[in-house]
Amino acid sequence: MIIASAIKIDGHVFVGKRHGDAGLAAMKILGINKVHYHDDGFITSGLKFLNRKEAYFYAKEHGQFKREELANLAGCCPTSLQELFSEDLW
Repeated sequence: MIIASAIKIDGHVFVGKRHGDAGLAAMKILGINKVHYHDDGFITSGLKFLNRKEAYFYAKEHGQFKREELANLAGCCPTSLQELFSEDLW
């Protein structure tokens, strides 16, 4: 199961509910002022890092993908992008 948003920086993984939360944690721990989100994804309950594309298929396979449901609630059309966003989960 996907349990958190995550970003990787120099081989270290930082997690948070949203990618921005993971970025804030990274900045605080590493003592830096800016984070580049080029290696972002999600972490599973088995502590495996998945990039956005891997996580998209993983979430669909495990019944966590809620993009269409959440888009309907918001009254908009879901994107067809095959990448996972935290908004697709919670």
